[in-house]
Amino acid sequence: MRADRSLPEKQAGPRIALKPRSRIIIVRVGVEIQHQVRRLRVLDQQIPGGSGERVVGQAGAEVVAEEAVGTGHGVRVPALPGRVRQGVLLVDARVAATNQLAALLDAHWPGAKAIFANIESAIALAFLTAYPTAVSAAGLTEKRLAMFCTQQGYSGKKPAFNHPDAIAALAGITPVTKASGKQRGVSFRWACNKRPRQAVTTFAANSRFASPWAADIYDRARASGKDHPHATRILARAWVRVMWRCWQNGTPYDPALHGGAQQTTEQQLAA
Repeated sequence: MRADRSLPEKQAGPRIALKPRSRIIIVRVGVEIQHQVRRLRVLDQQIPGGSGERVVGQAGAEVVAEEAVGTGHGVRVPALPGRVRQGVLLVDARVAATNQLAALLDAHWPGAKAIFANIESAIALAFLTAYPTAVSAAGLTEKRLAMFCTQQGYSGKKPAFNHPDAIAALAGITPVTKASGKQRGVSFRWACNKRPRQAVTTFAANSRFASPWAADIYDRARASGKDHPHATRILARAWVRVMWRCWQNGTPYDPALHGGAQQTTEQQLAA
């Protein structure tokens, strides 16, 4: 019986000859990598607010803000309630798991680390679950990789940040507005990238101790009835606009060139 020439021949992936000892080591490395991946996923479920939230809930944020001793470089947090302390311990455990995973990839699977900018992202963890070692990915073709990315909802397109509001929305510091007919509602933006939110809100909360302009925005927000997390997000949005302009101009931040900061300083001197 003649073979059907119209069908493409099945191409086998490259065969890798391994010594028994090497095979055992690779299996152990794969098991350890998958263990760290499972640890990260479990910790993501246990940490309130997701993987990037170091301030655990609004109550925790209030404690950190109201009880912390402010300095120009950050805050020193005194005794925290048990729930907040437990959240901080979970975040620290997640950082340790991420570092262990990075060390394993550096030593045994550097290709996987080179593919993903963030090894603790959802798509990176999914990839390492399916392909924990270089040997397991030996038969991974371009078509299979494209199929994997599609299944994970990854398009490869980079987000466009042509306006500071786009960055603020990415970081979850702008509210979500829902309108239907004559009804309109504004709610907290839960779906966002938690890491930028943590970074920009932490920076904003600390900046009010060193910047009169930042302190004025925060104080006015609190005076209007906003709680600490809400006032911090308002200040963070103001800082994002400043950062975006510095980024677009290619210049570092200079308070002497910041009109809002100069105006606040002049008002305080005139008072």
